[in-house]
Parts: sequence; C-alpha cells; structure tokens
Amino acid sequence: MIIYANDFVGNEITALGYYESEELNVTMSFLAPFHERFLKSTAIDAGANIGNHSIFFSRYFEKIIAIEPHPTTFSLLSLNSRFHSNIIPKNLACSSSEATLELVEDQANMGASKISNISDGTGSININAKPIDSIIDETEDVSMIKLDIEGHELEALWGSLKCIERHRPIIIIEQREDDFTENETPAITFLRTRGYHFFAHKKGVHARSSITHGFQIIFELIFGRTHRVSECRSVSKGFYPMLIAIHQEHIIELNNR
Repeated sequence: MIIYANDFVGNEITALGYYESEELNVTMSFLAPFHERFLKSTAIDAGANIGNHSIFFSRYFEKIIAIEPHPTTFSLLSLNSRFHSNIIPKNLACSSSEATLELVEDQANMGASKISNISDGTGSININAKPIDSIIDETEDVSMIKLDIEGHELEALWGSLKCIERHRPIIIIEQREDDFTENETPAITFLRTRGYHFFAHKKGVHARSSITHGFQIIFELIFGRTHRVSECRSVSKGFYPMLIAIHQEHIIELNNR
C-alpha cells in the first residue's frame, strides 16, 4: 500500500500491514450475521484516506464507494485501489448539502485533516462536498456506512437521511472526546433517536500522538492486545475510533449469531 512517509496511519501500516487491523478484524467477526447481505450490497467509506479500510472491506462487499476530499490523499487512494475492481474512489467530502468547504491539513496525520469554518488560510484547501444521498443510486442497497471525517459526522448523517431511512445500514463512526456535549455527541443523538443501538471496541491501549503511537506499536508487536466488542447502553465520553451503530430492526439478527 502506498503511504505518506512519517505519517500516523502510514507508520502502523508499515509495522502491522493494516491500520487498525485488529479493530477491522474484530468488527467484521462481530458483524458475521450480516455477511451474506454484505456480499450483495454496497458500503460507503467516507473519509477513506489512502484506502486502508476500503481495501479491507472490499473482500466483504459487492461494491465500496470510497470518498476522500483531499486531492493528494485521493491520488494515493486511487493508486491503492487500482487492483480492487469493486472500489470506486470519489474525490469529495460528505456533508448535508452541496457546497465548497475549507479543509485544514494536518501534516503529521493527513487523515486528521478537518473541515473548519475558522481558518487563517494557512495549510488549508477548498474542497467540494455533496450529500451521500446525491452520490448513491436510489436502487442501491447500502448495507454499511463508515464515517471517519473529523467532526463533520453530523452533517454527513443529515446528508444520508434518505439512505438511512430506506436501508437501515450499519454505521461505523469515529467519535472524539471533544465531540461530546454533556452526555453524548450530536451524531450519537441523531442515530439513537432514529432507533440505533451502539456497540464499542474495548481495548487496553490507544494513542493519538505519533510519538506514543510508536511505543504502542512496539508494545503490541511484542505482547499483542486483547480486543472485543460490547453493547453500550449509554455511550460515555471518550474516544471511539470505530463506534458501531446497528438499527433496532437488525438487533435480532445480531443476537442470533
């Protein structure tokens, strides 16, 4: 896989083969009751970065729509997905409406670049945004949406409302500690009030800085790490790299696994 040198995500890919490899494996094992549907349906990877998650998901889904707004990162995504015919890269951001937005770059972790309403213009670029509802075909069975878009998740969910109401897809969403206002985040409230239940990864070690992340990789290479998914009756304040939301219509399928 082609990576950015000295990048947060790239360092883990170099060491372990995939970024968040254990999270991905445990997630797909947890979602095993849905694999038959996955094989005949579409997944949306919003915030696809260089294609790490899209490539992993490509073995489970008929089609992956990989959405990445940063032009250079999108070039790497396109190169990385060229041998995966079911991955369709799109150079866009996901939002609630069509717009031109400003993306502020994070040079130490390009995947942490974020849409911002406040910028001095330094290290920022203009990007095109569209709602997911306008990107997909109405006839397409969307069984999963993954959102890792650095605080812009609520806007992307509003732009996916028709898709969510039509298909009740599983939604995998990153939520950061500073996204929480009082008891939960706006994105979690959006999903909870529409009948979604939440499941979170539990693990002992996590790092967000490049320095501590390097030590974490060494620790895990030597000792490994335990990892599981469990239901959250309430989602407490914290960092969730892959929070799984499953609509109540599908909970019975999960319980029968």
